[in-house]
Amino acid sequence: MKAIYFLAIVFTIVIQSNNSFSQKPGFLKIKFDVTDSVKTFIDNPTITVYEEGKEINKLNTNPCSLTLDLNKTYLLEVSANTHNTKTIMFDTNVPETDLVYKYNFRVGLLHRIITEKSLTKVCYDEKVKAFDFCEK
Repeated sequence: MKAIYFLAIVFTIVIQSNNSFSQKPGFLKIKFDVTDSVKTFIDNPTITVYEEGKEINKLNTNPCSLTLDLNKTYLLEVSANTHNTKTIMFDTNVPETDLVYKYNFRVGLLHRIITEKSLTKVCYDEKVKAFDFCEK
């Protein structure tokens, strides 16, 4: 009887510790490079990251890699001297929050001939089960 009681306690501890340690939240890993209109890499672009409207990071790397939490909204402002600024919105709402998602892309900046800002939106596409440009 003591052996059964002991096994029940051990089993309960194992189940609880497995649940505690296995529930790691997922994330979206993005990788991108910044080029000009002829696909030449731009040195030291400025990449400003906003989470829910608040600036959380500023980088000057090319290529760039970022990890974004799921179920949030991010804005990336990408700029460089003599080039227009491009803004990319990431809507990281997904049905499966315990998975790791990846999204690779290129940001092409135009020289400051055109003065309008551009906004691109990226979100999870249920049909293809991946992140992609969206029209919402």
